[in-house]
Amino acid sequence: MKHEAISVEHRDREPLVTLVAKARADYAADLGVDHAVVSEWLKTIGQADYRPFEDWLAAWDG
Repeated sequence: MKHEAISVEHRDREPLVTLVAKARADYAADLGVDHAVVSEWLKTIGQADYRPFEDWLAAWDG
């Protein structure tokens, strides 16, 4: 069964910009990071702009 991808904009959630800001703080505090943020990072795997998660999170600008 094929599932459609769900973007942050289609859910009743905070915008990705807000989630990334929270993720930066949570990551620095060694807490979990929202799966929507990790999902955005995973989309970069195999791409020319791929970076390790910590570097991607620090550089993310929307």
